[in-house]
Amino acid sequence: LGSRPIRYGRQANNCNSETYHVPMIIVDKGIKKGVLDGYYESIDYLPSILDICGIKRDQYLSGKSFFDEKRKVDYSHTERIASGCPCLEHRNVIYTIRNKLYLIEYEVSIFQDFEAGKINEVYNLSLDPNELHNISGKVSTLDIQYLLQYLKNRHLELQENYKAYCEENYQNYIFEKKGWKEVHWDPAMKG
Repeated sequence: LGSRPIRYGRQANNCNSETYHVPMIIVDKGIKKGVLDGYYESIDYLPSILDICGIKRDQYLSGKSFFDEKRKVDYSHTERIASGCPCLEHRNVIYTIRNKLYLIEYEVSIFQDFEAGKINEVYNLSLDPNELHNISGKVSTLDIQYLLQYLKNRHLELQENYKAYCEENYQNYIFEKKGWKEVHWDPAMKG
């Protein structure tokens, strides 16, 4: 599922329609025949399988079961590190989000507030279903604010996880409480 971006010349886009039709066939006595045609992500596989098996999921497990009746997800998202060195300290995080109306690509450093990032691409899928005309400079941010808010929340979550990981594993990282303005690197660190 969309683990590698589809390339068009220099641009890479991971949110094409084709990457969001998660192929999965489940056969069991207790499952009704049918097709689930929603927005799902690869992180939804494990919660779905645990749900089928009647196994309680761990509270830290990401994703939502395909069969969760409370599931109200009308989008799917991906995140990747910009090309080059595969290290968050040196590359931006590129988030993409897609729903029935819009496809958005947003880029920001893990050390920056979300608002410091930039919108790289926006496609109006009702007018441009083939995603040929980037309208990032023409669309009102009010029209896409609800999708940007989801990406902002995800960015904050990623920042917290990354900060906790670094503090646990690299004693020589120094973070400011607000904004992560500076990161000090000591080559003698482990890892």
